[in-house]
Amino acid sequence: MSQLARGTIELLTATPAVLAALLAGLPPAAVERQDAGGWSPRDLVAHLADRGRIQRARVERLIAAPGATIEDSDEHATLAASGLRSRPLAELLATLARERAADVQRYAALSPERLEHTGVHSVAGAITAAQLINQAAYHDLQHVRQIAATLAALPDAGRGPFAMFG
Repeated sequence: MSQLARGTIELLTATPAVLAALLAGLPPAAVERQDAGGWSPRDLVAHLADRGRIQRARVERLIAAPGATIEDSDEHATLAASGLRSRPLAELLATLARERAADVQRYAALSPERLEHTGVHSVAGAITAAQLINQAAYHDLQHVRQIAATLAALPDAGRGPFAMFG
């Protein structure tokens, strides 16, 4: 039986507010600072908004057409095509919050039967609608952690002897 993991809906709900609180009032240099992979906190908010749209379409497809094939997609290409990467942070946060609220409402209302609708992901193999939604919450947290790590690099250089504490 495939179901939503405990906390999935709550995590999906919280992500926009967590990001807004984490990034509020930071100088542009902090929001635009890139990590080793070339992603800035603003880029990652844009990425989460973009992937939210993709996950929504994937879930809707499995609900409407059980057995459907879900193609993997290149996250860089879809983000570039979305036009989101060039938008200001405030707009991205508002978009993420608005779209996420609608998604969470839709996901929370899915019946256990619909959550069990299966399909095939072109890379991961057999999947259910519930697994797609659980993956979305996991994905959010991975990028919240990535944003926090990028921001932590800012005060790190000024910690002096406290750097010994990791």
